Amino acid sequence: MNLDDPKLTAFALDELEGEEAAQIKELLESDSNARIVVEEIRKVARMVSRELERESAPGLTAKERDKIL
Repeated sequence: MNLDDPKLTAFALDELEGEEAAQIKELLESDSNARIVVEEIRKVARMVSRELERESAPGLTAKERDKIL
């Protein structure tokens, strides 16, 4: 399998099910490079999630809310 395959990312982010997930699990058992790729994707996803949780969302001004309404 190509280590750039988007299925590895989907697996790392728990977005695969059934046969596709089983295929990737099987691959990970035999391919240490694929395991490294999946773990790196998971690390980056955790970092992004932590940073997004820290970030405050900007609010609307009263004028902007009035325009929407």
